[in-house]
Amino acid sequence: MNKTEQSLALSAFAESRLANDPPLRAVRAFEAIARLGSVTQAAQELDISPSAVSHQLKVL
Repeated sequence: MNKTEQSLALSAFAESRLANDPPLRAVRAFEAIARLGSVTQAAQELDISPSAVSHQLKVL
């Protein structure tokens, strides 16, 4: 396998891994809710609405 083929294979692998990972915003929202025990408090900390926090949970 030449360098171009290796690069393309690595890019395809990395892209497929990223496609399976949850969005970072959703993970941050989940972590804040778990740590604070409240969607409202998590929303305040993340400076977004409680509705937006709930939406991020649905993404997961």
